[in-house]
Amino acid sequence: MKKLLFCCFLGSLSILSGCAVNSIQNQQQTSPQVEPQQTEQYAEEEHEGTHYHTGFTFIVNGEVQEYSGIEFMQLSPCSIDHDDEQAHEESTDPKDRIHLHNQIGNVVHVHVDDVTWKELLTSLGVTELVDLPVTAIDNEGNLIEDPLNQKPKEYGSAVFQFGEQTLPKEELMKHQVSKEEILDSEAKVENCGK
Repeated sequence: MKKLLFCCFLGSLSILSGCAVNSIQNQQQTSPQVEPQQTEQYAEEEHEGTHYHTGFTFIVNGEVQEYSGIEFMQLSPCSIDHDDEQAHEESTDPKDRIHLHNQIGNVVHVHVDDVTWKELLTSLGVTELVDLPVTAIDNEGNLIEDPLNQKPKEYGSAVFQFGEQTLPKEELMKHQVSKEEILDSEAKVENCGK
């Protein structure tokens, strides 16, 4: 008797599962599909304030640092807070002003015009780097004067060296983030929409 009840239960469960799958498939077929072009257009309209992306690499005593771990990420999408751009502008929290997404540890999202690279150190929780000697070059190989107090440039890239041990310029250029890499990171609409 128990086996019969168990078999009836499994049969009912199987039928219900099939109905649920069918219902979901029907919903997907009848739901309007958003064309990629519409998504891009929406994303551009959504982000009228400051919101751009820049590549960076931090090298400490000759070792390239990795910031793609979840502990370095801003978890809420930029687009959620973007409805109130003034909130970003007025915020003193570096994590609101400059941050990382999608476990991409070398493309920074900038939300405030006057943000500096030093604020990224605070946002990432690596403020101890401020106390080390620092040099930096841009994506054209030019030395950046007073690099931590400079603003990140849209679609630019900078390689920072912290500490006494430094690498030659040719080696540093290998660590530049290309514009293509930055554009690829922007394709992740669910986290920034640009």
